[in-house]
Amino acid sequence: MPDSTSTGKLTTTEHALLGMLARYGEHSGYELLKLAESGIGFFWSPAKSHVYDVLPRLEHGGHTRRRVVRQQGRPDKQLWRITARGRAVLAAWLNTIDPDPFDARGVFLLKLFFGDHGSASSVVEHVERFRDQAAAKLATLQAIDKQAPHAARDELPRMTLREGLTVVEAYLRWAEEVLPELRARAGHTVVSGQFRPRGDVASSVPQ
Repeated sequence: MPDSTSTGKLTTTEHALLGMLARYGEHSGYELLKLAESGIGFFWSPAKSHVYDVLPRLEHGGHTRRRVVRQQGRPDKQLWRITARGRAVLAAWLNTIDPDPFDARGVFLLKLFFGDHGSASSVVEHVERFRDQAAAKLATLQAIDKQAPHAARDELPRMTLREGLTVVEAYLRWAEEVLPELRARAGHTVVSGQFRPRGDVASSVPQ
């Protein structure tokens, strides 16, 4: 994993942790790992050691803040929260449209999962690009399917091709189903359970 303190650019894991702190609030590193197991861990699973290494790096960059809770008979508990700088960096990452979301589905799903902390219109763009790439991939596989031989010895390759067709068709169907909902949300942002006109989400939430 590249070191954000040396490159000046945060890693995907660092952005994912900022997203978790923005979504779930102040938590310890251990608590964040447990939350990931039942959430983003199904499509993005950072190593345990990375989480404990990344949080101090984020603090050093001003993206998080640490609070120490004294405990008797146990090591002190370190709780982490996202700062205004962290929210701004998270929003900028979420609003950046990646060129190949279909091939980088883990990152794509992270940006969708934490999309409430960026621009609603960017979420639409993410899914539209994903849909377009799924459609192109499906067209390619369908063309291969039409040309594929039907000899007995080609049965297993054809089954492999059918798996690809089924998966890509499912991705495309999902994208088409959610896009109308996302477009309906694009003019508004949910904040504390209330709808309000879309604005600068990062700057509207207190540090």
